Amino acid sequence: MKIMFIGTSGVHHPLLAAYSFLNIAVQDLNDMPVFGNARLDAAGSPLYIGEDSRGNQVYTLGMGK
Repeated sequence: MKIMFIGTSGVHHPLLAAYSFLNIAVQDLNDMPVFGNARLDAAGSPLYIGEDSRGNQVYTLGMGK
């Protein structure tokens, strides 16, 4: 199954939610390679974040205002 976290920007709060869902520990936002990358968000494509323990693929997507 594919799990998607959606927000106005796919590289901000949905990214934090996806990392939390996947239990990826982050000490600093700079530890997230795509956090705040507006260029990736502007592409309009879902961003693959990882896979959970059940094999579900996790994505984020920015939908704008």
